[in-house]
Amino acid sequence: MVFTFFVTGLAPDTTESTFREVLSRDTLLSVAVRTSDVGTVAQIDVGSMHEAKQIVAKLSDGLLRRSVRCIRRDSALGHRLANLFAAAEQSSRRTCKRQALSSACLLVVDDDPMALQGMEGLVSVGLPNACVHVANSGDSALHLNEAQEFDAVLSDVQMPGMNGFALVATLKRLRPHTPVVLMSGEPQAHAVMVSSGAFGFMRKPVDRQSCCSALDHAVRYHALSHAVSQAESSGQDCAEMKREMIELAERERAESMRR
Repeated sequence: MVFTFFVTGLAPDTTESTFREVLSRDTLLSVAVRTSDVGTVAQIDVGSMHEAKQIVAKLSDGLLRRSVRCIRRDSALGHRLANLFAAAEQSSRRTCKRQALSSACLLVVDDDPMALQGMEGLVSVGLPNACVHVANSGDSALHLNEAQEFDAVLSDVQMPGMNGFALVATLKRLRPHTPVVLMSGEPQAHAVMVSSGAFGFMRKPVDRQSCCSALDHAVRYHALSHAVSQAESSGQDCAEMKREMIELAERERAESMRR
């Protein structure tokens, strides 16, 4: 279950990182900040009403050094702000110049410049209708994901700073709909990849067909995840889409185990 509420009265320079710096990463599922007719507003998703009350209490104690107001999702203003965030989310999913031509926006992450260039080329050739972005570290990948939502992320595991496992855990909170596929050339990393929460995983050197198949599954999962979320928020029956999501995830996991 996800409990959503909004925070108004924020400073104009408030960002998603501002909240993650002052609030527990274990509590926040996701946070987004937008500008509206009532000023700078944050949309916060947590796992329960109890966690929401804890965050509201902390904010009321002046954690952001400002007097802020918390708005319930089911209030009149809450409904209006939810529509604002939904519209902004929809428009921000394609921010690159190839927006009109792309079927998906993908992010490839690797700290090895040669490997990063090779993977960018591999994905671009295998999925010619996708636009491919790159990041040379986990921290850079996180910043890019704060700026926009990708349909899928393909990341190396062994990186200085934020490694692939930490990136998976962080993106589950920041972009819960975005699946991450991990890759590693270290045999001992395979067992950890299986239990990391990644959508898929593979060994380096990467086989192009397997890699593109995993990303294709991930992109479809991303679309289904958004569709389910929107259906649930409007009270629609989404049982069939949920079954399709589970089947797709299980299929990718089985293929990952064979790679």
